[in-house]
Amino acid sequence: MDKGSLVEIGRTLLRSLKAEGVGVYAALWVRDLDDQWRLWIAPDMFTDSRSFYLALAKVLTKHRAQTGYFEISNVRVIEPTNSILAELRRFGKVSPDFPLMLQSERLGSYFLNEGILLEVA
Repeated sequence: MDKGSLVEIGRTLLRSLKAEGVGVYAALWVRDLDDQWRLWIAPDMFTDSRSFYLALAKVLTKHRAQTGYFEISNVRVIEPTNSILAELRRFGKVSPDFPLMLQSERLGSYFLNEGILLEVA
């Protein structure tokens, strides 16, 4: 999938999550070792993973036409205690309208070969 499509899908998901009352602190597309893109999302208010994934499932069901192939398994929730959040803060405020392309970045103990930073509040 091309990066422009990833950004558009990410924008749709973030807008839709916010419309459902799920604020997002940070969102980042990550190309993992098996060459698949995953969307990492850090919600503003985190109760537990189950609540987040239920809200995400609701959004994906409502917006299937805009998100196409995208499945809930393509998302990884970033919990508030994850050191990656502190690392993302160094990029400053980022919005989905002006995503930041990342290559060869270290985020805490995670080495990011390639990514697209969509949002940091």
